[in-house]
Amino acid sequence: MLIDANNHLGLVALLFSIVGVCCWAERFSWAGRVSAPVLIILVALVLSNLGLIPREAPSYSFVSEYFVMASIPLLLFKADLRMIIAETGRLLFAFLIAAGGTVLGVVTAFLLVPVGDVGAQAAAVITGGYTGGGMNFVAVSKVVGLEDPTRFAVVLGAEASVALSYLMLLSLMPAFAWFARWDAAKAAPHVPAAQSERHTTTDGPDLTHMGLALGLSLAVCAVGVGLANLVGQSRFSILAITLIAIAVANLARNRMQALKGDFTLGMLLLYVFFGVFGAGVDLVSMLRQAPLLMLFALVIILVHAAVAFGLGRLLGFSAREVAVASNACVLGPPTAAALAARSGWHELVTPGILCGILGYLIGNFLGAAVFELLR
Repeated sequence: MLIDANNHLGLVALLFSIVGVCCWAERFSWAGRVSAPVLIILVALVLSNLGLIPREAPSYSFVSEYFVMASIPLLLFKADLRMIIAETGRLLFAFLIAAGGTVLGVVTAFLLVPVGDVGAQAAAVITGGYTGGGMNFVAVSKVVGLEDPTRFAVVLGAEASVALSYLMLLSLMPAFAWFARWDAAKAAPHVPAAQSERHTTTDGPDLTHMGLALGLSLAVCAVGVGLANLVGQSRFSILAITLIAIAVANLARNRMQALKGDFTLGMLLLYVFFGVFGAGVDLVSMLRQAPLLMLFALVIILVHAAVAFGLGRLLGFSAREVAVASNACVLGPPTAAALAARSGWHELVTPGILCGILGYLIGNFLGAAVFELLR
C-alpha cells in the first residue's frame, strides 16, 4: 500500500492534490463534460481499488464529519432572499414548477423502479441534488444516513451522468423548431447584457475574508449541532446549520455580500469530501448496483422535464424561461447562467443564477421531507 491508513498527513495531502489536479483538468473539454466532482471520485476510487490507499482511515472520518458541515454555511452566505425575490421575476415561478417536477419525478421513480432498501435514501439525496446542487446532495446524504461509500458513489454517479445528459439536451434545444416557435411567441425583449450580468462576477479570494468566513461558518456549525442535540434530534443538525446560515445571510446581508472567497472555500472542502467517498467505494459492488439507479435517475429527469416544459407552456412561460429554470434546478447556477449567456438570453443570466441559489436554500429541506414521506 502506497499510503497507510494511519498516515493522516499523507492521506490528506493526497486528497487535496487530487482535488487540485481534477479542478485543473476541467479546462479540457473532456474533463469539463465529466465535471471535477466525478473526476475526483473516480481517481480516488481507482487508487483505493488498486490497493494504493486504504478504503477506511481515521482522517477520512474527520473529513466526512467536519468538512461537509463547514462547507454548508460557506456556500449559503450569499443567499439573499430579498434579492432572489426582487430580481428573479417570472423565472422564480418557472423554477418552483421545475422543483415540483423534481419531487414528482422522485416519487414516481420510487414507485416504479425497484432499487431495494436504498430507495428512500436515493430519492432524498437526488431530490436535494436536482433542486440545489452537490452541496445539497451531500448534506441530505448526512441527514438520511447514506453513509456507505459504495452506495453513495453509485447514487452520485447515476445522478451526475443523467444530469450531464440532460444538460447536453438543454444546450441543443434552442436549435429545435418547436422550441424556436414557442419561444418566438412568448419571449420578452432582450435587455443589455451589462444590466443582467452584474451578479456573475466575483472578486478574488482574500485571506482576511476567508479566515473570517471559515470562523463564522464553524461558529454556525457549533450552534446548529448544539441546538439539534438540545432537542434530541442530532441527525437534523445539518438542517439546523442550514437555517442558521440562511438567517445570517439575510440578517447581515451587506456584510455577507462583501465577503470574498467564502464560496470557493466551501467548494474546496466539499470536493475533498468527494475524494474520501471515492476512496471508500467497492468497484465490483458499485457496478452491480449502477444500472437500476441509472434508470431511477432517468425516470426522475423525464418527469421533471415533462412537468417543467408541459406546465410551463400551459401557464404562458417562454421556452427560454423554462429551459433556464429547469437548468438552474437540476444543474445549478453556473450552467444556468452559461446556457442563458451562450444562447443570447442576457435578461435571464442573473435570474438564472439567483434561482440556482434559491435551490441551494430549499434543497436540504425538500430532500429531508421526501425521505420522511417515502421511508
